[in-house]
Amino acid sequence: MMTISKILERVSSQPLLKELYDYVFHGHVKSILKADYSSIPQAKQAMLYSLGNNNSEEASNIYYTLCQRVPEKDSTWIYDDILVFLVTCTVAKFHLNKDWILKILDFWKQTIDEERNLLSTTCRNFLEGHSDLTNTYAPLLLLLVDIRGDKDIKPSLILKAFQEGWRSEPTFNLEVLNLAHIRGTELSILYSDINNYEHNRNIRLFENNFINRIEKLSKFLSLFVHFIITIIAYIIFIKFPLIKDYFGIKKILEFLISGGIGISSLYFFKDRLENYIRKILYNALGYIKS
Repeated sequence: MMTISKILERVSSQPLLKELYDYVFHGHVKSILKADYSSIPQAKQAMLYSLGNNNSEEASNIYYTLCQRVPEKDSTWIYDDILVFLVTCTVAKFHLNKDWILKILDFWKQTIDEERNLLSTTCRNFLEGHSDLTNTYAPLLLLLVDIRGDKDIKPSLILKAFQEGWRSEPTFNLEVLNLAHIRGTELSILYSDINNYEHNRNIRLFENNFINRIEKLSKFLSLFVHFIITIIAYIIFIKFPLIKDYFGIKKILEFLISGGIGISSLYFFKDRLENYIRKILYNALGYIKS
């Protein structure tokens, strides 16, 4: 039997799964560069980022780009459990057209794989608003409901998620079901004290926004420092023409002036400065980053 610690160890060794874990458990998402939404791997990362940042416009662009793909029974990409989970979350959270993902779930249901049937049935019931819990995996459904941001959650769902979660350890082959088992069980406990849970949830959301803003501020301040260095170097070069007689100093000043915004073209210095500024901001604001 696979223990929870082994599952988490396996998850931490796979970048996308680790990012998914950070999102469903802590609300943290990793910033990404511009992604190619027609690429499944990049689309999954972009969807995860848009979910974490509540970016409905980006989520819509990603989803409707994916919708240009025609799902077919023999297409291997439609049986990606992480893709199905993220698309289900995206469609539900941002109220997008669900026809495309429902078509994919239909193909899942046609297989004889019990885990695929369990995931597809749960996702379909969630998207279509069915309240019957008979053929639904409650921990997964509770996780989906939580990500969508529902306020009124039925006690029957919370109870069933708790019962199914504590009945056994997760032993699924599909990683999404393993994560849903662990997180859904945790949510069933947290929801038993809804006021305390809402408080903790708001704290996690605030922390996520706080970290994102610190990241952006540190980048801005880094560029600002580079700009100031460039201006000072330029003033010295203009105001003190005799400096040209000193070959070494002249070359340094010319480099600073011609190097764009200070020395920002050198990523080594840029990253070091950003990290230094970030640490100063964290310390100044009393935040201890784990």
